[in-house]
Amino acid sequence: MTIPLNKVIIPIVDVHLLGRLQAELGDAFNELIDVFTQDTADHLNKLKSLIEHDDNENMKTLLQYLSGSATNIGAERLKHHYSHFITKPEDQDHRQLLEKYQSLLKAFNETSTDLQQFA
Repeated sequence: MTIPLNKVIIPIVDVHLLGRLQAELGDAFNELIDVFTQDTADHLNKLKSLIEHDDNENMKTLLQYLSGSATNIGAERLKHHYSHFITKPEDQDHRQLLEKYQSLLKAFNETSTDLQQFA
């Protein structure tokens, strides 16, 4: 039996990667978390503007950047949301993109909460 992709539970963060980063970076780890959180929040605001202006090319570029950033810090659920957003935004209507954006914001808030537990 195949489990539908929307039923797969993606962890919010990769605790093993975060543990390794924390051990390697020491005190700088907290700064990394703060920079990631602020940078992502700023870029998500920019993403909303790109959606509102139907700027699909810059939207894809920004989402690829955000996905890489999420990968580097172990933000698994956020990375998952980015990958679904990247998939042909030009084939989706404005309402669908805004719904995905709201899901992305929820994933970002969950990620931020979990990351603060490590800081």
